[in-house]
Amino acid sequence: MTFSVLNAGSAETASIDMSAFNSGAQVCFLNAWIDFNGNGSLTDAGEQIATNVQMIGGAPLNVVNFTVPSVVPAAATGARFRCSTQSSLTPTGQAPNGEVEDYMVTITQQSRDFGDAPDASAGTGVGNYNTTIPDNGPNHLIVANLRLGVVAPDADNGTLQDVPATADDTTGTPDDEDGVTTLPVVSTASTSVPMNVSVFNSTGSATVACWIDFNRDGVFGSSERAFATVGASGSQQIVPLTFSGFGAPVAGTSYLRCRVATVSGEVTNPTGPANTGEVEDYQVVISGVDYGDAPDPAAGTGVGNYNTRGADSGPYHVIVSGLNLGNVAPDGDPATLQNVG
Repeated sequence: MTFSVLNAGSAETASIDMSAFNSGAQVCFLNAWIDFNGNGSLTDAGEQIATNVQMIGGAPLNVVNFTVPSVVPAAATGARFRCSTQSSLTPTGQAPNGEVEDYMVTITQQSRDFGDAPDASAGTGVGNYNTTIPDNGPNHLIVANLRLGVVAPDADNGTLQDVPATADDTTGTPDDEDGVTTLPVVSTASTSVPMNVSVFNSTGSATVACWIDFNRDGVFGSSERAFATVGASGSQQIVPLTFSGFGAPVAGTSYLRCRVATVSGEVTNPTGPANTGEVEDYQVVISGVDYGDAPDPAAGTGVGNYNTRGADSGPYHVIVSGLNLGNVAPDGDPATLQNVG
């Protein structure tokens, strides 16, 4: 088995030597796979490169043509070839005859920018996002003149992720994660959150989209997205975004993701590939708030009835470390506390 030079996003070939195979009345059906996303499974969509291809004994070499996806891991990844008189073999299980051969192949990556929000395991959960290649993390083919911030993105290998979301910041110099210089202020009482994003775009119309995981479930949901169209300009642009329509924020550490691309549909979602632009991830903190608890049994005011609850325009304070009344720091409260005692 020999491969052409394998490049991401290109049409490639594998050549199979069947010189020792005497066809006769028999047919050898070739089924083959390459683990393009590097997750250890050969059953993912698009990873079967040959399906019941009939092999011919003797010279010349049998050739299988296939296309390599645009997003592939940097490390060597597995390929499996099975040939048998039994057709429709899967990557595993028994065959009545023939042979199986496995290879580790290296594919040259495209120059792509990836995110770096934490992604310690497959899927999503609290503090665990879709970031790396095996988890369909967001990635952008690096092009001239479209980026977040002032510094052009550097190429990543699709494995960067950590809890502070700074793995990309600290890889390569200068730091290219500069699209959001002032992080948004978010509290559990927030219903609208403004934020500015720096974009350079001299390519034509582009779309910038950002997500904040307000409920901290590890998913950048559609209701947690804000976006804007960015016109072409030879200068840096500051694009204002406002998040609204999201559910009640949950106090604690969360994350912000921003993407920019010329095709708006490529940044509709917080994951998957885009053919232009950049992605940046940031850690943000959702602060708790402190409410009063004077009696507020009904809307409005009256004897023994004060504006206290959130629904009654009650006072609340975003909790900031080191600024409080007394010696004990306030705890986060719901917007419903009130009583006579």
